[in-house]
Amino acid sequence: MTKLTLALAQINTRLGDVNANLEKHLSMAQDAKARGADLIIFPELSLTGYALQDLATSIALRPVPENPVFQQLLAESKNLDIVVGFVEEDERYRFYISAAYLSQGNI
Repeated sequence: MTKLTLALAQINTRLGDVNANLEKHLSMAQDAKARGADLIIFPELSLTGYALQDLATSIALRPVPENPVFQQLLAESKNLDIVVGFVEEDERYRFYISAAYLSQGNI
Protein backbone atom coordinates (compact mmCIF):
# COMPACT_ATOMS: atom_id res chain seq x y z
CA MET A 1 0.00 0.00 0.00
CA THR A 2 1.30 3.46 -0.92
CA LYS A 3 1.54 5.98 1.89
CA LEU A 4 0.36 9.54 1.16
CA THR A 5 0.87 12.35 3.65
CA LEU A 6 -1.66 15.19 3.31
CA ALA A 7 -1.45 18.74 4.57
CA LEU A 8 -4.73 20.63 4.90
CA ALA A 9 -4.28 24.39 4.79
CA GLN A 10 -6.79 26.56 6.61
CA ILE A 11 -5.92 30.13 5.69
CA ASN A 12 -7.42 33.55 6.21
CA THR A 13 -7.38 35.03 2.70
CA ARG A 14 -7.33 38.69 1.77
CA LEU A 15 -10.37 39.41 -0.34
CA GLY A 16 -9.27 40.23 -3.87
CA ASP A 17 -5.54 40.31 -3.06
CA VAL A 18 -4.23 37.44 -5.19
CA ASN A 19 -0.55 38.33 -4.64
CA ALA A 20 -0.83 38.31 -0.83
CA ASN A 21 -2.77 35.04 -0.96
CA LEU A 22 -0.21 33.55 -3.35
CA GLU A 23 2.58 34.35 -0.87
CA LYS A 24 0.64 32.48 1.85
CA HIS A 25 0.21 29.50 -0.48
CA LEU A 26 3.90 29.35 -1.35
CA SER A 27 4.99 29.70 2.27
CA MET A 28 2.57 27.04 3.50
CA ALA A 29 3.53 24.69 0.67
CA GLN A 30 7.20 24.98 1.58
CA ASP A 31 6.38 24.36 5.25
CA ALA A 32 4.21 21.35 4.37
CA LYS A 33 6.99 19.84 2.26
CA ALA A 34 9.51 20.39 5.06
CA ARG A 35 7.14 18.47 7.38
CA GLY A 36 6.97 15.54 4.96
CA ALA A 37 3.70 16.21 3.12
CA ASP A 38 3.15 14.82 -0.38
CA LEU A 39 0.05 16.93 -1.10
CA ILE A 40 -1.26 20.22 0.31
CA ILE A 41 -4.92 21.11 -0.14
CA PHE A 42 -6.14 24.70 0.12
CA PRO A 43 -9.80 25.72 0.59
CA GLU A 44 -12.31 26.88 -1.98
CA LEU A 45 -11.39 30.30 -3.46
CA SER A 46 -8.14 30.36 -1.49
CA LEU A 47 -6.29 32.43 -4.10
CA THR A 48 -8.98 35.05 -4.65
CA GLY A 49 -11.00 35.19 -1.44
CA TYR A 50 -14.69 34.59 -0.88
CA ALA A 51 -17.73 36.87 -1.37
CA LEU A 52 -16.07 38.68 -4.28
CA GLN A 53 -19.19 40.09 -5.93
CA ASP A 54 -18.00 42.89 -8.26
CA LEU A 55 -14.32 41.98 -7.80
CA ALA A 56 -14.67 38.66 -9.65
CA THR A 57 -14.18 40.19 -13.09
CA SER A 58 -10.94 41.92 -12.12
CA ILE A 59 -9.23 39.05 -10.26
CA ALA A 60 -10.44 35.94 -12.09
CA LEU A 61 -7.62 33.65 -13.18
CA ARG A 62 -7.00 31.22 -16.00
CA PRO A 63 -5.13 28.11 -14.87
CA VAL A 64 -2.51 28.11 -17.62
CA PRO A 65 1.31 27.94 -17.36
CA GLU A 66 1.61 31.46 -18.83
CA ASN A 67 -0.32 33.00 -15.92
CA PRO A 68 2.20 34.62 -13.50
CA VAL A 69 0.33 33.32 -10.43
CA PHE A 70 0.23 29.77 -11.74
CA GLN A 71 3.88 29.95 -12.87
CA GLN A 72 4.97 30.28 -9.25
CA LEU A 73 2.61 27.60 -8.01
CA LEU A 74 3.69 25.23 -10.79
CA ALA A 75 7.32 25.72 -9.83
CA GLU A 76 6.44 24.84 -6.24
CA SER A 77 4.43 21.80 -7.40
CA LYS A 78 7.67 20.15 -8.49
CA ASN A 79 8.31 19.55 -4.77
CA LEU A 80 4.82 18.51 -3.69
CA ASP A 81 1.34 18.34 -5.20
CA ILE A 82 -0.93 21.34 -4.60
CA VAL A 83 -4.69 21.89 -4.82
CA VAL A 84 -5.76 25.55 -4.98
CA GLY A 85 -9.14 27.27 -5.28
CA PHE A 86 -9.88 30.38 -7.32
CA VAL A 87 -12.36 32.19 -9.54
CA GLU A 88 -11.79 31.05 -13.11
CA GLU A 89 -12.61 33.01 -16.24
CA ASP A 90 -13.10 30.93 -19.39
CA GLU A 91 -12.60 31.88 -23.03
CA ARG A 92 -16.17 33.20 -23.25
CA TYR A 93 -15.65 35.44 -20.20
CA ARG A 94 -17.82 33.34 -17.89
CA PHE A 95 -16.81 32.90 -14.25
CA TYR A 96 -16.67 29.72 -12.17
CA ILE A 97 -15.58 28.63 -8.72
CA SER A 98 -12.73 26.30 -9.65
CA ALA A 99 -9.92 24.24 -8.24
CA ALA A 100 -6.69 23.17 -9.88
CA TYR A 101 -4.52 20.16 -9.10
CA LEU A 102 -0.86 20.96 -9.68
CA SER A 103 1.71 18.18 -9.81
CA GLN A 104 5.29 17.94 -11.07
CA GLY A 105 5.02 21.35 -12.75
CA ASN A 106 1.77 20.51 -14.58
CA ILE A 107 -1.85 21.54 -14.16
